[in-house]
Amino acid sequence: MPLVDAYSGNPNTAPLYPLGLNMCRACGHIQLTEVIDPDLLYREYLFLTADYPWLVEHYRAYAAAAWEEFKPRFVGEIGSNDGTLTKMFQDEGCLV
Repeated sequence: MPLVDAYSGNPNTAPLYPLGLNMCRACGHIQLTEVIDPDLLYREYLFLTADYPWLVEHYRAYAAAAWEEFKPRFVGEIGSNDGTLTKMFQDEGCLV
């Protein structure tokens, strides 16, 4: 998969990176199989959720509503760019 926000004139020439998941059978922890150098990954990253107060507030309300309705013990987020949403669930008492 190409890096997010790594735009080039020709998408067919963008470098590709593996996108796989591993899960621990003992505890259920899931993580990516490959680690991309953060300098490479975020050098040209254009969007950070925390930079948008209205979005932060939306996620805060969403997490509070989900906590009230479902009381989840564990929450995982796929595609998080800065952890804003998972932080809101953590504040509600979830393991993230």
